[in-house]
Amino acid sequence: MRGWCLKNPAKRKTSKGIGRFINNWLSKEQNKGHVRGYATAGGNSKYDQSTLDRIVNETREEFLNRTGGDPRV
Repeated sequence: MRGWCLKNPAKRKTSKGIGRFINNWLSKEQNKGHVRGYATAGGNSKYDQSTLDRIVNETREEFLNRTGGDPRV
């Protein structure tokens, strides 16, 4: 975020607008739903598909065991 601000001085945020800018930036990043180790749009992943599937399944099982199967927890 800091790098973007430094590279775009013409779009510099005011003291009033910086809070909204940060909040929007973090909301967008959070909502992207990235999962560690998954391939990027270019297909550059250090894991093959079977390894990714195993990681997802293990994570799902760990979540269900921790929450007792209740997704609202």
